[in-house]
Amino acid sequence: MTVKIKNWKRFQHFKDRRPPWIKLHRDVLDDMEWYELDPPAAKVLVMLWLIASEDESKEGRLPSIKELAFRLRISEKQVESTVSKLSHWLIQDDIAPISERYQDGPPEKRREETEKEKKTQPPVAFSLPSNIRPEVWKAFEEHRVKLRKPMTDHARELMVESCNKIGGDPNELLEHAILSGWQKVFPIKKTSPGNGDATPTKSRNLCAMIDCSKLGVIGQGGKMYCRAHDREREGG
Repeated sequence: MTVKIKNWKRFQHFKDRRPPWIKLHRDVLDDMEWYELDPPAAKVLVMLWLIASEDESKEGRLPSIKELAFRLRISEKQVESTVSKLSHWLIQDDIAPISERYQDGPPEKRREETEKEKKTQPPVAFSLPSNIRPEVWKAFEEHRVKLRKPMTDHARELMVESCNKIGGDPNELLEHAILSGWQKVFPIKKTSPGNGDATPTKSRNLCAMIDCSKLGVIGQGGKMYCRAHDREREGG
């Protein structure tokens, strides 16, 4: 918890950072908040004013609760309890720094240094998986350059991830992408079983007889036949 004297600059003006005395304004004589304080809290408030005069920033900032407990010769719990009664004279902030004198460095500076350290850390270099042959990967890299789509390390990681998602041999996927002129990998469509050659599909406008290439003009049973084959089928 950060504690600071309220309106410190308005009432205290010093040329020295550690003055031998502080100003106690006559306003407290007519301050109901002062009269409602119990004696221990009033005593602690005056002591806090004195400790605040040591703040090098001259903003009335106080040290940590732990150090205040030591300076006031009371427990940390007593400090917290008393400070909660002095909201009329103190500003409490759980985020802002107490004083440069009581910390290693401003939090803003520490955050900047942390961010700078993160930015200066070298990125993890891409490593080619063992299941991809180097010559295949090199060919794919050159292929991407020809497409004017050179890969960054992040793109390389995504490409390997795509190969893993598709499954199978990643080398075949990469080679197929090169042959197809693709910048990405896609699943390879397998041909129908047999001799490896798919039987060409005949146009529905031609005669349904296998060896006939004439135009089918007569329909029967959902198929089209040329006149000659239609007569043969009729027995004429």
